Amino acid sequence: TWATTMAAMTRSRSRIGAMLRRLDAATTRQMATLGEPPVTDTIAAIDSYAQKVSQLLDGRGGRDFTTTGDRTVYQAIAQMVDNRIGSLLVVGSAGEGLRGIITERDYMTKVILRNRASKTTRIDEIMTRGVITVKPHSSVGECLKLMSAHSIRHLPVVDEGEIFGVLSVRDIVDQIARDHEQQVRHLQAQI
Repeated sequence: TWATTMAAMTRSRSRIGAMLRRLDAATTRQMATLGEPPVTDTIAAIDSYAQKVSQLLDGRGGRDFTTTGDRTVYQAIAQMVDNRIGSLLVVGSAGEGLRGIITERDYMTKVILRNRASKTTRIDEIMTRGVITVKPHSSVGECLKLMSAHSIRHLPVVDEGEIFGVLSVRDIVDQIARDHEQQVRHLQAQI
């Protein structure tokens, strides 16, 4: 049932955070074995574009970002509004595997403009299939290139079939803005 799926996803969210922290620690250890200097409190350490996706997702909380294809578009839109997000990842009926994505744009172009009823149209009828994804260790710069090249605003973060979250253009822009503010403060402190 839907409630069982949601309960299982809620339990897995805390495990995902722990896994992302372990991944970051492993990356740091690997950089040390390659002779890379540790990240220090310099402008180079604030490079937004080199930042890993896992760092952006870590600590974001348990936003409800998945649904199943058998639900209606109306239910999906209500879920997006409730969670203040612009897309939902569509998973299998038992909560497994990424099947597609439904976005606000899908709703506008495939329901509203085609005069379809959102309360009777199923998600799997309009969702985008063949979704472009990134891995937790992908860089923000790589994400921006993909988003620009494919004219998309949402990137699911998936590794070996496991869904970690969704990264939006807004997430990236907000992080870049925060990092630029930090860079300015760092430079002002040097004066």
